[in-house]
Amino acid sequence: MPNGVMTGDGSRSNPLIVMDALDFNALRNVDAPDAANVKFIELGANINLSGFGTFVPIPTKAFNIDGKGFIISDFSIVTTGLFENIRPTEYVRNIIVEGEITNGSTTSGLLAGTITTLQPNVVIEDIEGYGSITASSGSTVRYAGLIGNINVGSSGAPTNIIQRCSFRGTATLATAGQIGFFGGVCNLAATSSFGGSAPILHCIQCQSLCQMQRESDCCRFPYRRTGNGISLG
Repeated sequence: MPNGVMTGDGSRSNPLIVMDALDFNALRNVDAPDAANVKFIELGANINLSGFGTFVPIPTKAFNIDGKGFIISDFSIVTTGLFENIRPTEYVRNIIVEGEITNGSTTSGLLAGTITTLQPNVVIEDIEGYGSITASSGSTVRYAGLIGNINVGSSGAPTNIIQRCSFRGTATLATAGQIGFFGGVCNLAATSSFGGSAPILHCIQCQSLCQMQRESDCCRFPYRRTGNGISLG
């Protein structure tokens, strides 16, 4: 049922089904603060967000999201990403995103500024991103094509895998002389005080920042904007 009234209750057996832009926007009202209240989300159709003009990111939610291969497209976001912080217990997968971030914050990516895993063995997989990201002004920024930061946040989490993801597009620093870090798929995969790891496997990035395509681990490197160009190192 489209127009902001989703079918399902968010359980594993009866996930919330997102059918249109109003449904997607309504995700911000879903009560999903933590692992005990995690909600299962599925896309049931392609989602076009052009009607919102500048889309306001979905705030922090404990979601397991399966995009079913559908596309979320035509969005323009000022900061962060479609989601500020996705907090999965099992997976984020099978999503295609296509849009732009016009003034990215210190942690920004087309899909999410941050993904914080809440359980061991969370899988982030088969996500494609196409578009452009412009980093905000400031001394240091960390941003990426898909996900700004991935935080391994669960106690004793042995491994959270990021695999078969890709980004193709452009990355720009807003201010000449600004220093930042850019990663094609994700920028920073960090472990909490609990320990753990987040290997990045069989991912592809191809963006105008470094005119390269790299498979396996995504790169993370410093660069400085110098006038109209970007120099590495």
